[in-house]
Amino acid sequence: MQSRNDFAVVTQKKQEENDGDEIEMEKERLWNLQYITLMIANIFSYFGFFMVSTMLIPYLTGDGVGLSDEAAGVIVGMFAITALVSRPFCGMMADRFHKIWLVRIATLLMAAGTLGYGLSEALPFIVLARVLHGIGFAINGTTLISLVTQYIPQSRLGEGLGYFGLANVIASATAPGFGAILAEQLGMEKVFWIAGLMCAGEIILLITVKYPGVKRAVTQKTSPVRIKDMVVVEALGYTCVSSTLSFSNGIVTAYLIPYGAELGVANISLYFTFNALAMFLSRPLAGKLMDKKGLYVVALPGMMLTAISMVLFAVAGRFTGGVFAVIMVSSVLKALGQGAAQPSLQAVSIKKAGKERSGSATSTFYLGGDIGQGIAPMIAGVIVGSAATPLRGYVFSFHLTAVLIGLATIGLVLLYFHEKRKDCPNRENGGTMNKKGNLP
Repeated sequence: MQSRNDFAVVTQKKQEENDGDEIEMEKERLWNLQYITLMIANIFSYFGFFMVSTMLIPYLTGDGVGLSDEAAGVIVGMFAITALVSRPFCGMMADRFHKIWLVRIATLLMAAGTLGYGLSEALPFIVLARVLHGIGFAINGTTLISLVTQYIPQSRLGEGLGYFGLANVIASATAPGFGAILAEQLGMEKVFWIAGLMCAGEIILLITVKYPGVKRAVTQKTSPVRIKDMVVVEALGYTCVSSTLSFSNGIVTAYLIPYGAELGVANISLYFTFNALAMFLSRPLAGKLMDKKGLYVVALPGMMLTAISMVLFAVAGRFTGGVFAVIMVSSVLKALGQGAAQPSLQAVSIKKAGKERSGSATSTFYLGGDIGQGIAPMIAGVIVGSAATPLRGYVFSFHLTAVLIGLATIGLVLLYFHEKRKDCPNRENGGTMNKKGNLP
């Protein structure tokens, strides 16, 4: 006689099979319900993040907390350090555990950190909140990317990730201004509470998402942790190339305002607005092109455009009377180039690893971005500090960034020939060349 427990297990398995069938039917379309839901959840996540990011330094150095600029900088920087340390483990967990539950837990950590900023002005409590926020954000970002790839048709992976990445673009363009208005009208503490509500909204959305139900052997779940579970070797080449683009982000984000002040340019922050608008247009189109024509057709021109934008940014001061226009053109070129190259490199990294290792591939890719964006301000700070004038230091830093991106472009060309050689073995062995000369 079948026990109630046995009956429950059978019922659960049938439900999972039915859900799996529904998901498989939806996955044939890019704009399926699961994909759209996760995209909105991603927007919520980044919107709350950028609201808090712009308000945290003024809050920490204000009358309430009263920290020095140095101490506030250390606390803010702890977020990046925490995320960097957590990132390799995030990918491993995303590949081994239930992805939706993992995102829910990560979102709770983000909510705890976000709300924690405003709950107490005690320094140890704020530090704890910052650490929780960093860990949650790292797990959330990595796992969401890994999860959404389960609902994107493989033939449209570049396009799908391009659209999905617009959450960052939309949030970075709108959330800081929205957070500033809220802080002025309601107080900074309310900003943290509203950002916490964004996390709650993400959790509610995740409740509606059906788990893809990728089956894994028990031995795979319980196997010892290995380096390859945390770092995907196949993705390292593309990660290194992409990290130079993140390096450029770190340079520009940190030194745009002082650079504009040295040049006497008003409204220099409009750089980010032009950048976001151009990125919004370029990412989806680039993703479509990558899916049809291959990585190198999209990424190589994108890398070159980004390098040109940094050179143009560096020499903007020479254009008397047109400095602002040149900087805005540089912003658009950088967005078009980076919007083409970076999602394409990420999509190929995930393809090379396979869906079962999509979490580790994503964390590997993000790890390169974290390092590039993290060390950029440090290197530029040393250059600016040792230069005859700050302006010379800024200009040299931007030129250096262009050189690094140029070298990465050469590296990408070498990767192209490497992949081409793999796709076309020696003729005597009966090998045939991939028609596009790109990745299969």
